[in-house]
Amino acid sequence: MQKKMNKIKLYIDTNQANIDPQCLQEIIDLIIINPTQAEIEEILTDYDVIYERLKQ
Repeated sequence: MQKKMNKIKLYIDTNQANIDPQCLQEIIDLIIINPTQAEIEEILTDYDVIYERLKQ
């Protein structure tokens, strides 16, 4: 049986003054376990990263 992958569509504003490298590391670490979009958004919110949810 093939495992279905989540499709996460977010636009991260790269014009921000600074995105904490730890934030990006946490997201990369999560990708290994196939996170939900809500989990990724929670990390971005915790680090005050400006992002936009794109239509699926």
